Amino acid sequence: MEKKQKQMPPPYVSVVKLENMIDLLSRRNFTDISVSIFTNYGFSKVDALLSISALRFLGFINEDGHVTDAIAGLRLKGEVQKKEFEKIVREAYKKLFDVVDDPQNLSADELSNEFTLQYGISKRIVKTAKPVFLKLCEYAGLKAEGSIVRSKRTFNTKKKVAVKEKYAGAPPQILDQLNARVGRMGFASIRVAEGRMVLNIPVELKERLLDEEALGEDWKILRTALRVFADKYILDDLSGDENFGT
Repeated sequence: MEKKQKQMPPPYVSVVKLENMIDLLSRRNFTDISVSIFTNYGFSKVDALLSISALRFLGFINEDGHVTDAIAGLRLKGEVQKKEFEKIVREAYKKLFDVVDDPQNLSADELSNEFTLQYGISKRIVKTAKPVFLKLCEYAGLKAEGSIVRSKRTFNTKKKVAVKEKYAGAPPQILDQLNARVGRMGFASIRVAEGRMVLNIPVELKERLLDEEALGEDWKILRTALRVFADKYILDDLSGDENFGT
């Protein structure tokens, strides 16, 4: 029985890294592209892996990392480059263009639904894959340049200051609990040692654990090390404490 080939998800590297990737490949001649090429240019390992995946999806490299003829289109200029990019985008995102004439013009919700239906990817990946698709449509001349607005993360520092002022002078143990709660704003608590240890990580990072293989493997190593540490130094089970993990 023939083994079914795994479907490749659409690119979900950040728009900034996508721009950096295309800029790099338009200026340099590579015959093979690997993770180390991107890390040498300041990409994190995760971003490098996502960039490699994006290049495969777009048909710029094959499974072995060898560049294809399509990559020559990145070195063109002006309208000629846009035409080449349009061919690449329409072929790479064929599933979208087969069901919708102009998917780049769909509303945000409609485009999200189509990504979910056509590629079966998670809501988190859809959120990142959409701006990548739209940015590629800009390169292809299918969207006006500047249509992608990058959002900036903001942190509610005023709330943290207000909490500190309200409880100024409180007993040390109360302050410790408050600091822990404030520190967890925007974080997810994960029990890593059977009720004896909790690790707070960014919510975004927790969501990525299910989708990024390299990150998942590193997380397993970290979690195992934390369990070994807890077995050695934390003997009491804290799971009965009503405040544990809250």
